[in-house]
Amino acid sequence: MTYAQLFKLSLRHHPQVIVIGEIRDAQTAAQVVEAALCGHLILTTIHALGLNEIVQRFLNLGVDIGDLNQVLTGLAFQVRQRQNFEFSYQFLKKKHEISTTLVT
Repeated sequence: MTYAQLFKLSLRHHPQVIVIGEIRDAQTAAQVVEAALCGHLILTTIHALGLNEIVQRFLNLGVDIGDLNQVLTGLAFQVRQRQNFEFSYQFLKKKHEISTTLVT
């Protein structure tokens, strides 16, 4: 079975929360957004350099900004500082349209 088939199969169990390890490709991004549009809470990770880049990464993977506005409820960004192994964080709870706050 493929990753896409397993993801689709998991939706048949009517989960309240779906945890996806990482979004790496357009197909996974599309499936995650589609599941969120159907009412599932999705928790996932995606490689990006900051909060703005998280949204841009979804757009680069072909996700429609209107769909992203409907399903995105918050973002968290974490980076480890190499010299002292401490972490710094950024959080954003979505209050406005993505198109006016994050996409530059």
